[in-house]
Amino acid sequence: MQSIIEWFNHNGRWIHRILWFVFSVALIVILYPREGKFKYDFQQGRPWLHEDLIAPFDFPIYKSSTELELEKDNLLKTFQPVFQLDQQITESVKTKFESRLREKIESDYATLQKAQKEYWQSYYSTVLDSIYSVGIIEVADIVTGDKFSGNVLFKKGKDAETRPLKSFYTVRTARDYIYSSVDVPDSSGLLTSLLVDVLQQNVLFDEDATAGIMNDELEKISPTRGMVQKGERIISRGDLVTAQRYIILSSLKTETEKQSATRVDQNWILGGQILLALVAMFAFTLFLFFFRKEVFFGRRDFVLVLSTILFMIAITSVVVNLNSEYLFLVPVCLVPVLIRVFYDHNLALFSLFIFLIITGFLVPNSFEFIFLQLITGIITIITIVNLQRRSQFFFTSLMVAVTYSVIYLALQMSQDVAFAELDYTIFVQFLINGILLLLAFPIIYLYEKLFRKVTDVTLMELSDTNNRLLRMLANEAPGTFQHSIMVANLAEEAVRTIGGDPLLVRTGALYHDIGKIDNPQYFTENQVGDVSPHEELSNEESARIIKNHVLHGVDRARRYKLPDQIIDFIRTHHGTGKIGYFFAMAQKDVSDTPVDERLYTYPGPEPFSKETCVLMMSDAVEAASRSLKAPSESNINELVDKIVNNQIQLKQFENADITFKDISSVKEVLKRRLKNMYHVRIDYPAEALK
Repeated sequence: MQSIIEWFNHNGRWIHRILWFVFSVALIVILYPREGKFKYDFQQGRPWLHEDLIAPFDFPIYKSSTELELEKDNLLKTFQPVFQLDQQITESVKTKFESRLREKIESDYATLQKAQKEYWQSYYSTVLDSIYSVGIIEVADIVTGDKFSGNVLFKKGKDAETRPLKSFYTVRTARDYIYSSVDVPDSSGLLTSLLVDVLQQNVLFDEDATAGIMNDELEKISPTRGMVQKGERIISRGDLVTAQRYIILSSLKTETEKQSATRVDQNWILGGQILLALVAMFAFTLFLFFFRKEVFFGRRDFVLVLSTILFMIAITSVVVNLNSEYLFLVPVCLVPVLIRVFYDHNLALFSLFIFLIITGFLVPNSFEFIFLQLITGIITIITIVNLQRRSQFFFTSLMVAVTYSVIYLALQMSQDVAFAELDYTIFVQFLINGILLLLAFPIIYLYEKLFRKVTDVTLMELSDTNNRLLRMLANEAPGTFQHSIMVANLAEEAVRTIGGDPLLVRTGALYHDIGKIDNPQYFTENQVGDVSPHEELSNEESARIIKNHVLHGVDRARRYKLPDQIIDFIRTHHGTGKIGYFFAMAQKDVSDTPVDERLYTYPGPEPFSKETCVLMMSDAVEAASRSLKAPSESNINELVDKIVNNQIQLKQFENADITFKDISSVKEVLKRRLKNMYHVRIDYPAEALK
């Protein structure tokens, strides 16, 4: 059992990669459609580049979406919505009006003779009857559109007839008729107003009956026109894919995929999809293994890159399955953006390649999709090559929308699509896609927390000397602040010569001594005058204060939520070296007994990256150079060599991937920069001065 556990511990990182590889392949295969793909790629307006195509079976020619929409429009132009006479409303209105009319005449016109009262009541009731014999129609949305035929199917009981909409009254036209055309006997208008007030629609829109008739009519529209017989030549090599041939080829593609989807045994298709997924993921894994080992062997890095690609593949698959017309809403460029932000443009571009290769089997018109997304992805990467501010994402978002639109327009023009026939909703999708790219803001923040990564944008923000923590350092320990800036300048140039991350080491250098904020007066660079507070302390107490600036720095960095990568510089900038001055003084004071070295040794750990090693060298050299009374080329060279060689002897760099050649290059940079800082003249040979 112990041997099994040891084996798993020893091979854990390989098992982790294999599990993720298997999971990736399984997810891709699940997302792939179960039907087979049409094996020919074609575009309208371009030559047919494959062998002569003969119809393998009988299949119908499907009408284009434009043709179907045209037929639907023609149907709507002649379609008659159904309106039903509601006799109950008619009777209710008449009864209500006659009752109110009688009450009004008796109350307000009591002086009239009985015969005149009866005449008025009969007259107004006749007017109301004449209006309702025509009917007051409900103005439904279906009769206000530009596709309305002008006629409606009027149902009265079991009878139905076609009538023009204009043959009915509306409430407004009935009111106008009463006021303008009827010669009413009541000059006061009270009875006329009463008549207008009771008007109510009695010819109502029958939505269910209309929908039923419309569906029946739409079902009569055939989705096909004509047939292609088995053995018939469809297109020959080199022939231009005209609009008609494009429709026939699209029909063959549709039928081929339909027949593939109805097969009982799909093991063959499934096997092919598994192989495709295996090959794609194997190529991606090999790329990481040979060219980006730090990503392949970095557990969090490997998961970050792979999960980004898989998540976007899943989103694309969901959109295609729900409605492929909205495919261009998928923010594909998030893949290169996210990976470029955390790594480099090469990995971002290759990740985009893998994503497009895999999704090419998911989306319709795969060639156009891949071409469109690839070019836009390249432009996206170019716009964030030098990413220094988050506001750059807004420019990237704009460029994505513009690039999509230009390429789509070019593709449509090359396929002989007239400008008036362009689908302008696609351009709206491109605009929304560019806006969705701004999701990179929260996703980057989430990735930084989830995978404990830090981006160049975050480093730029942290390296701003006006931020709260660095301002505190400048106010509380101004000498340390100046020292940190000098170290940052030295380390940045040195690390650039050996292929490290200049921005990371600069930011780490600015924060490496923030632990001195707690007791700034105990550090030489912050002391004013010749009196040192260490004179009143024992060597052991002084060493403890000096050593604790590392622990205090780590604690303060965590309280201010600095990234782990920056905290690493605080922890390692002294490694496990000794506090030399107080250790030597302790040995001198108690020469007869051995000194406990642990009390005078920094807690470590030793540096474990090129950047942390360079910071250790730069920090020690810059601090020591301040003690030079008369800086010259020789004593600066001697100082740098002595300090760095001592660090090598103490094995401070053994855990880092830094070579002796790198260390030698760093030493040369440090020497040159210190000479420039102290304006040292070159020591010319005596012979050269003669």
